[in-house]
Amino acid sequence: MKIIPIVSALIIAIGCFMPWIQLGALFTNRGIDGPDGAVMLVASVIAGAVAFYNQSKNQTNNTWVYIVVGISGLIVAYMDLNEVKERAEKIAEGLGQLNNLFGNNKNVSSWNFIGSGLYIVAGGSVGLLLSGLGVFKDDPHTTSNDKKKLTDIAAPKYAKKVVAEKTVVAEKTEEEIANEQYQQGLIFLNKAIKQQQGQIFGGGMTEEISNEIDKFCQTQDDAIYFLNTYNNFFKTDLIDDLKKLNSNYDAIRQNVSKFIELDLIEEKFPHAPKN
Repeated sequence: MKIIPIVSALIIAIGCFMPWIQLGALFTNRGIDGPDGAVMLVASVIAGAVAFYNQSKNQTNNTWVYIVVGISGLIVAYMDLNEVKERAEKIAEGLGQLNNLFGNNKNVSSWNFIGSGLYIVAGGSVGLLLSGLGVFKDDPHTTSNDKKKLTDIAAPKYAKKVVAEKTVVAEKTEEEIANEQYQQGLIFLNKAIKQQQGQIFGGGMTEEISNEIDKFCQTQDDAIYFLNTYNNFFKTDLIDDLKKLNSNYDAIRQNVSKFIELDLIEEKFPHAPKN
């Protein structure tokens, strides 16, 4: 869920303006008053900008920023909490001595002087870290808005064979575009690939991606139409998207094996389209 990193970054920014140490109305030290708070404010703005961009473009890119800012925020919160606690203990000790001087034996806890800002920063940092690690994922299934986009006719990028058999593309275009199952398959596949590309750790080809390709690419003509429709709708090449799921040549070859099998691309890397 791309809204979570946006909210988490906002929480960190709010925490930087909240008190990190406070002595009633006499003394207040906000996070922004110190270098650590200023750094975290800038970091939260950067993370928020990345999250907002991903939300507007429906992407999951540069999630490493969430991890860096999240870990940094937790480190800052932990170190400053210890430092603030030491200072608060001195304040509490001094107030305790004053209480004893005036005959009041009530002890003063150092926790009374630790502001809420540090806890807020820590909470927002946890949200960013978990977002960067991929704990909060989008549901790759179809939305009503996605369905409305799928209206253009497939552009014949792959195959001079399609040019020689124009009737295959022309006849299938109106029929398949109108087919809800076909629409859902395209959108589901694209979102599943984006989720894997957005993973910091892991990622790669999944069974659901492989099954979706097999389902719609039974024959060479089916695969040509599917590749062209995918390219026309999402403005990206399915073969290239599948290559990006892994960096190992053997894994990449396995990712595009269906299209090698159907004699649409070269067997060896970079698996260029066949003429």
